[in-house]
Amino acid sequence: MIIFYVQECIEEIVSMANDWDIPMDSGIEFFCGDGSIYSESLTSKIHSMTGLDIDQEKGCKLKRNRSNFSFISTDSIEYARTYEGTSYDIISFDNPLCVYGQYCEHFNILPYAHKFVHKNKKSLIAFDIVHTPYDISLPRNIEWIEKRKQYYGISSGNLDLRFAKSFYTEKLIQQGLIVYELKCVCRELRDSNDYFYMILCIVGKD
Repeated sequence: MIIFYVQECIEEIVSMANDWDIPMDSGIEFFCGDGSIYSESLTSKIHSMTGLDIDQEKGCKLKRNRSNFSFISTDSIEYARTYEGTSYDIISFDNPLCVYGQYCEHFNILPYAHKFVHKNKKSLIAFDIVHTPYDISLPRNIEWIEKRKQYYGISSGNLDLRFAKSFYTEKLIQQGLIVYELKCVCRELRDSNDYFYMILCIVGKD
């Protein structure tokens, strides 16, 4: 059985933004898909949202549903890598959870998060993490688990949440960001396994 806590994650995004006086005027959502699980609900909380996805048909569906949503059909990671544009209040990476093409989870896109953060004003970054992977013995997941071990420097596929908080705090600091608050929020249970979390963090840069 799968239990979703997507709305709880979005409510926590709104709550943290309010606590830190982040206005939620502008947002950017990478890997937005058709928005049916997460992105459309997040868009409803933000005045103006930009979404990116390599699948144009999915993104256009979300655009039809939300007048405050603008869509860019592109490779999200390449877009982030070359970005030189404006900053945002909410920066969300609703990344796939395993290996996709040459990429894995948020590992390849998170290093560019700083490009979207306000200068002299706070932003909120949200991204997905896998706490305890399932089906790790399946052949299709072997590469994924190995990439996780390398990225985190761990000996198994499991990610301790206390370690994750310090790990990502350091990752963001290395980008020149100031980390004011960082928390892990459960997004999904699968057969009592709380395998899927969101990292929500309040950041800024001088």
